[in-house]
Amino acid sequence: MRRFQLTLGLISCVLVCAHSRQSRAYTAEATCNGVVKWSAVTNLQVDTCTTPVNSPADQAVFSSWVEWGLVYNQRIANILHQNFNCHLTYGDSVNEFMLVTQQTIGSGLNGLTTYRYGTCFFSAATFTEADIITVNTMNYAPEDESFWNYSNNQQGQVVVAHEMGHFIGLGHAENFDIMRASTPEPLAGGNTSEPFPDDANGARWLYGNGTGNKSNVFSSAEAFVGGAVGSADPVGTINVCRGSAVSITFTVANNGTTAFNGVGFRVYVGASPTDNVGIGDMFNAQATSPAGTYFTETHVLNVPNVANGVYWILWKDDTTNLVSETNEFDNRVHSAVTINVTC
Repeated sequence: MRRFQLTLGLISCVLVCAHSRQSRAYTAEATCNGVVKWSAVTNLQVDTCTTPVNSPADQAVFSSWVEWGLVYNQRIANILHQNFNCHLTYGDSVNEFMLVTQQTIGSGLNGLTTYRYGTCFFSAATFTEADIITVNTMNYAPEDESFWNYSNNQQGQVVVAHEMGHFIGLGHAENFDIMRASTPEPLAGGNTSEPFPDDANGARWLYGNGTGNKSNVFSSAEAFVGGAVGSADPVGTINVCRGSAVSITFTVANNGTTAFNGVGFRVYVGASPTDNVGIGDMFNAQATSPAGTYFTETHVLNVPNVANGVYWILWKDDTTNLVSETNEFDNRVHSAVTINVTC
């Protein structure tokens, strides 16, 4: 999301207060004698006037809160609910989330996070308030990542995850991550808005690893090509014969702190985009998944010996459940392309 940073904090230092631009693949939202972050667990109040409890937008906030907390095993904020009568107040030391009109947030913006932080004479400043607003016309229900950048270009769930990244203290980074300013940001595991490896590395850079190792390998039907995020395969149905070659591109990522060798990986055809069993295999392998990294590969695979008909192409990582993961529901995705077996 394009996001305008509005610094409301009392900047008491002169030369050391700047927007961070590390050589890493992640950045801090603000620096002042060090990176600005939360010093303790805070509260984020969801406005029930604009965002009713258990509405899709409210669920997107909760999901993002969970996913960000999983990568470093702690919560920056407790999610609470309060009716602010559809009016956000800046400077009241209350962290608020609210849905607003496009006119309110500004043309070309999907989400906006504003924050305040304290003085930093002798030590790094800490946040004292952060407020999130997102456009109320976006779809906040989970979307199908495989068609990303074809039909899903106003995805509220990933916008919330992006702004929650700002909330914890991360700035923009134009990589394969949800903290990129350019739209669209990526999804994972079919329809999950979760931190990609660079995002997770940035969160752990700010707050440490927490307790214990975090393990999570996930698949994606997206790729990062030429500085842009989009579906790895072209959308559409192609006519094929059994045994003919089909090109498939997939991404596998590890946003945890544990590296794995020998993670089972499978490409297969199925009767539906959520087929977890499949009808015929196209590819089986074992993948190496270093911590905090991803890889994207293209393979030319043969259509299996199946009956005539239209099939989805799916892939799944950790097929043998080698990894005890923080998220067990982001391992399977389908391609944007389907095949029509005619001979």
